[in-house]
Amino acid sequence: MKKIIVSGCSYSTNTGSTPYPAIVEKNTNISVKNTAWPGQSNKSIIKHIRKEINEGIKDTLFICQLTHLHRLNLYCTVNHKYIDFQPNFVKIIPELKDGNVVFDIDTENPHKGTLRGIGTYGAKKQIDTELDDNLYKEFFNFYSQYLKYFYDDTDSFYNLLNDVDDLNRLVESSGNEILFLYWPHIIPDINELRKRNFLNINDEYSLLSWSTKSNLLDGKTSHLSQEGHTQLSDIILTELNLEKNYYI
Repeated sequence: MKKIIVSGCSYSTNTGSTPYPAIVEKNTNISVKNTAWPGQSNKSIIKHIRKEINEGIKDTLFICQLTHLHRLNLYCTVNHKYIDFQPNFVKIIPELKDGNVVFDIDTENPHKGTLRGIGTYGAKKQIDTELDDNLYKEFFNFYSQYLKYFYDDTDSFYNLLNDVDDLNRLVESSGNEILFLYWPHIIPDINELRKRNFLNINDEYSLLSWSTKSNLLDGKTSHLSQEGHTQLSDIILTELNLEKNYYI
């Protein structure tokens, strides 16, 4: 293994703390490239790994941090970009109710100018859609209808696992390795995750549940605190059997 590449959403990025990929790099002699970007869907997260492999990368470990199941990714013929859709969270700090993680979401308002709403794959800045306000609202209305009439937790979970299996085969055939991090709190069948190379922390597969129950969030969002990033990096290093040089 010569390199580690991380693909994910904002959970793996710098949101005010030193993110776990940077801590992993500082604790090893391995170069870590963090390509995670806020708002990305699972399709975009997986797409980036496929792109790296198709470009011929070898001897690399991919860390694939998966995100909300309800995020949608579609190709847009207006701006010729892949678009990621997500709702706004009314309460962006997750709550524990009867042992379960709960979010309140707003599917009616497009929230342009924030990271909630519509983003584009490969964006270099927060708002990079090249869509005018009217079209942006029209697209978000479409997404609201999708969530209301077409989205289903269980169906999305199994479709994601199909994508995971396809990616696993591609990674293995390319001479690389991969570790999956499952972030969502929605797990219709935990045995399906146990069958695959997902990181688990004492049989807890949802990183959102783990970080919420362990009080490792930053107190403002569903993102990790600095202690959370430090603990997750330590867990990943142990999982990968990598010797730690020092801590930050």
